[in-house]
Amino acid sequence: MNQSFDIQEMWKNSCLLTRLVAVSLNASESAGTIIKCVMTSAQAAIEMKLISAFGNKLQIVGEEELPLSYSQTSQDEHRGFELSESMRKVLLVDKCVQEDLRSLTIEDVLTVWVDPLDGTSEFVRAQNDPSLLEQVTVLIGITYKGRPIAGVIHQPYYNLLSDPKVGRSIWGIKGVGVFGINTCK
Repeated sequence: MNQSFDIQEMWKNSCLLTRLVAVSLNASESAGTIIKCVMTSAQAAIEMKLISAFGNKLQIVGEEELPLSYSQTSQDEHRGFELSESMRKVLLVDKCVQEDLRSLTIEDVLTVWVDPLDGTSEFVRAQNDPSLLEQVTVLIGITYKGRPIAGVIHQPYYNLLSDPKVGRSIWGIKGVGVFGINTCK
């Protein structure tokens, strides 16, 4: 079976929450790449991908203020998203999402909390100590009626000293589990 067709089918058949987490994972990874290049457009990248996928019906609360000078051209660069391999991992657990969360629609009051650069202090101080960059994260939390139901943490500099290209993403959905992290037993 064609992988792009497979992921398209998975996307169409997945509930809103699973698709929202998948796009958040994709957006956080994009923001991690941007953080490595230019810090100020990371939040815009996250917001534009979420808006592209779900329209203006989500309430998005950002940690950073977008500058007034953020141009339409800059916004257009971040608009849209493509279904990625990392999103497939989220879509695969769709059937495990609890029924009350599966039935959420875009009209429900979902709030997406965005912090495109958590660890600003470490980011700045890393010039003298590059190991501090491992503490820098992109955070996206999803709440329903004020309660957390899903989230994504992307560490663009995870394992920086051994493999600077990798990074890692950790994500979870209430009642489904946490993924992207190795646990000790």
